[in-house]
Amino acid sequence: MSERTTSTPSATKTRTGTEQSRSRTVRLITVSLGILVVAVVGILAQRSQQTGPQPHTSAATPAATPTTTTSQSRPLAQLVRRDPDDPAAVGPVEAPVVLIEYADFTCKYCAAFAEQTLPALLAQYVEQGKLRIEWRDAPVLSQHSVNTAIAARAAARQNLFWQYYEALYARTFAGNSDWSRKELIDIAASIDKLDVPAFTKALDDPAIVQFVQKEARTSAALGVTGTPMFVLGEEVVNGAQPIEVFRQLIDAQLATTGKG
Repeated sequence: MSERTTSTPSATKTRTGTEQSRSRTVRLITVSLGILVVAVVGILAQRSQQTGPQPHTSAATPAATPTTTTSQSRPLAQLVRRDPDDPAAVGPVEAPVVLIEYADFTCKYCAAFAEQTLPALLAQYVEQGKLRIEWRDAPVLSQHSVNTAIAARAAARQNLFWQYYEALYARTFAGNSDWSRKELIDIAASIDKLDVPAFTKALDDPAIVQFVQKEARTSAALGVTGTPMFVLGEEVVNGAQPIEVFRQLIDAQLATTGKG
């Protein structure tokens, strides 16, 4: 006689509950994976269709390779302002090539560009009348990013933006992390011919604060979430790239204008 095993009601109930629990778990995992796949596809689709610049470098990520983005509805070249009264621009208004810099004063990679690459660009292209550089506020890291941007704009009131830019980035590059109001004023005091009382008053000027906030919103709307990011015609350069990368792109554009 063969032995038959019977299940008690409690055992059956336990197995049924376990199976239902496993079934619910499987369903949850399946749904979660489905949502994840849809999200990834959506992001990829958005990036493939986006008309603005595509930043790939965050402030905590090493520099990426340059990328090219072409827009039909709003060419990147239209981001150029060529405002003769812009104190945060350097180089002739009529320069054949314009480089737009989106950056954060507390970003160490932005500081690396300012210390290691910008001087060569100024000497080789800006001073030769071939290049104009236009700054854009992209305070993406913290409130300190906003405060330093306001301070630079306060210096710009006295047409000393680039002097403040240089002094501020020298500290960032050296590893300074003090962005207190006192430090920002001390930096101003180190700049020749800067009126410190006027600068200090400008730090609280609502017009400057609103201007920086507007610049920040504009940068964010363009997709600038990491810094530095540069726009050169229809080219987008992400990260503090070596000088050779900028030279290659600038020379190529100069060649198309016949002013190389």
